[in-house]
Amino acid sequence: MNWLYLVINAGAFFLPLVFSFHQRIRFSKKFAAAGLAITAVSVPFIIWDVMFTRRGIWGFNDSYHLGSTMWGLPAEEIIFFFFIPFSCLFTYYVFDLNYRTRVVRFTAAAVVLCIVFSVLCLCLVFIYHEKNYSSLSFFAGSVTLVLLAIIRPGFLVTALLSFVILLVPFFIVNGVLTGMFTPEPVVWYNQDAISGLRVVTIPVEDFVYALVLIIANITLFDWLDRMAASRTSKM
Repeated sequence: MNWLYLVINAGAFFLPLVFSFHQRIRFSKKFAAAGLAITAVSVPFIIWDVMFTRRGIWGFNDSYHLGSTMWGLPAEEIIFFFFIPFSCLFTYYVFDLNYRTRVVRFTAAAVVLCIVFSVLCLCLVFIYHEKNYSSLSFFAGSVTLVLLAIIRPGFLVTALLSFVILLVPFFIVNGVLTGMFTPEPVVWYNQDAISGLRVVTIPVEDFVYALVLIIANITLFDWLDRMAASRTSKM
């Protein structure tokens, strides 16, 4: 089953790619902004990944990847930071296309919710300050939510609702990666580096990690797309 990780990536990527060319969606016209956003966000996340892998905070089961590596990471792990965000941006774009004007009235409530969860994440940083993955992911989550609430409040509801929708495929994909459906996990975690709190097999830290990854991609994509639209309108 050394092809499993590659199949997970391809499965998450394939349908969004196909439907990107649908006449009612045309996300294909946004590929340039999406590609720039995904590439820019992937850099710090890959650096984070490399550092944590070298320190033994997490690692990868050789039975589930093809063996090609880059910077100590399986090639499939590098691909993950491009294929999964692409699928997330596609989902966000479709939702935004249809619902942004309908949900903007909930902005104030979303800001309050963001601040509450940001404070909660900050509390968890102090509770699990000796756990490397826990403390860093909760801190990153807290900062992300505060910045989003302050800088882009009008964009907040769409971004958060997109994340909630994406929790369904996230649960499936991350469930496979953490051993929910296999004898051993594709990705293993050093128990000394995490809180130990899990949703089935998924560490709670992964939900916050996913939030930061998805929100970073969505926010940068939205900004790049608006910049491109602004330049086009001035021509």
